[in-house]
Amino acid sequence: MTPKIWMDFDDFCACFTSIIVFHNPHGYRHRDKYTELK
Repeated sequence: MTPKIWMDFDDFCACFTSIIVFHNPHGYRHRDKYTELK
């Protein structure tokens, strides 16, 4: 069981000035399909 670490939001912004999000849409099983109904 991993211990939960709570951090203040201001401290979080000071420590991590930029957050890099890696997005790979082909790596997920769930894919959204959009259809247009007329």
